[in-house]
Parts: sequence; structure tokens; C-alpha cells
Amino acid sequence: MPRKLVARLEELDSITARGIDRPTLDYLSQEAWVKEHRNVLVTGATGVSKTFVASALAPRACQFGFNARFFRLPRLLQDLEIARAGGNYRSRLA
Repeated sequence: MPRKLVARLEELDSITARGIDRPTLDYLSQEAWVKEHRNVLVTGATGVSKTFVASALAPRACQFGFNARFFRLPRLLQDLEIARAGGNYRSRLA
């Protein structure tokens, strides 16, 4: 079973050296992007902390009173495929 990742945006002080835009991280640490119903897609090369950054955003959104989930893309696509086959695709997306 995979280990659960516990990530916090406050722990990203050394992330700038990996090419992640600090102003963008600062924006994502605020609640405006969630209130504006914006999505976040984290892309990049192997080893640049994409999973860490993405998994830190869900707890941050919850701190602001929103519900959130973090999925790695293979798991999300698998869940959506199962939902489509089971006839509950729309409810799963919701």
C-alpha cells in the first residue's frame, strides 16, 4: 500500500531552486483561487516536487473551509472510467 504524503505549502521554502514560480505558489497559498473556482494542473519533469505541491493544495483548500481531494492522474482516470461504466459518471465528477 502506498505511503500517504503529508505536505504543507509552508514547507516549500527550497522549492524555488527547482524552477517553481514563487509568486504562483504565493497565490495558491491564498483562498482566492478556490473562491474563483479555478483549477490547478501541476506539470513538470521528474523530481521537481509536483506531487508534493499538488498534495499540499488540498489541505490548504480545506483550511479555507472547502472540500478537496487530491488524485494522481492514473488513479483519477481509473476512477472516472469505473464511474462511466457504472453509470454514475456525472455524480462522480460532482
